[in-house]
Amino acid sequence: MAKSLSGSIEEFNLIDVVSVIINGCMMGILLVETDDQVAGKMAFWDGKLVHAAYGNIAGDEAVSHILSWKHGKFTFSSTRWSGVPTVKQNFNQILLDHSVMMDEATAQLGQSITGTTKIKVKISPQDLSSFELSADEWMVISQTEGESSVAQVIGNLGFSREKMREILGRLLRLGLIEIVANV
Repeated sequence: MAKSLSGSIEEFNLIDVVSVIINGCMMGILLVETDDQVAGKMAFWDGKLVHAAYGNIAGDEAVSHILSWKHGKFTFSSTRWSGVPTVKQNFNQILLDHSVMMDEATAQLGQSITGTTKIKVKISPQDLSSFELSADEWMVISQTEGESSVAQVIGNLGFSREKMREILGRLLRLGLIEIVANV
């Protein structure tokens, strides 16, 4: 019998959704999409998380990124996944690491920033030229024209969460970007 789940991330926390899939020993693919069309997927085999991907990121890190999304939708289907496993740790360990990272980010940045947090450049482009920024910081700035989610920026650039947290922290302290919506 085919099993499927779908819903809104606002109504059903992704951690709970993944737990249901694992505890139910389900097999299939969980597709997750944020409100701004950033997409990720997680594949399960007999209740074990075996693959995750989003943007240029795969494996354990992709799981942690996707779990930080707070707005959007998800769909689980019993579609069989075939490929090379990319997830190395068990879900409980990934969840523990994810929680520690979220706590560290909150402590470092003074607030919780998730994948669906919206950021934008705070000052005019001509004023940016007076700042000495690294190439990675300029790449983040270039991705935040208008308003962008952290998930969009990471997906486009392929940065790790740790690297992105460091860059966002510096850009926030310099007053170059601002958080438009922390959702």
